[in-house]
Amino acid sequence: MEKLLNDILNTFDNTHSLLGSEPLFIGTMQLGAKDKNGAQEIIDGQQRLSTLLLTLQVLKLMFPSNKKLTEFRFDWLESRVSSGEQQKKLQSVLDLKDISEIESNTEIKGETNRYEQNARLILAILKVYFSEDENQEKGNPLVGYLLHNLYFVVIEKKYKFLH
Repeated sequence: MEKLLNDILNTFDNTHSLLGSEPLFIGTMQLGAKDKNGAQEIIDGQQRLSTLLLTLQVLKLMFPSNKKLTEFRFDWLESRVSSGEQQKKLQSVLDLKDISEIESNTEIKGETNRYEQNARLILAILKVYFSEDENQEKGNPLVGYLLHNLYFVVIEKKYKFLH
């Protein structure tokens, strides 16, 4: 997770200009066949995707006036791991309203939550990044880069096999 975020920040820094930023390929994602509602299970790539979602949430808390993030929907990733317990833990981080809730070292609701731990690590990396003078004004361009310049190669399973 730390490597992924640092790779994104380094690529953004090396390609960002007034003319735009180069896209970044961040791996493959394998999806299952679409269900009747058009939803798909993520077979491979969920950790990268959840890391990006958490990064956007941390940025939303760091830059609460960023219009792209206030309009962004955070409800499109669902985890069915551990009978839905991981979804509850992910959602508890996505529901945070203030950066201080991540900054505190106490666990949300008193239990270990790897999504919260990851959000705390993401916040630490971003605080270091934005503390450098040349990066202080890059919040809005970075958000645009994350939303428009990151690419997966998607491998899609088209059909369900009957047993």
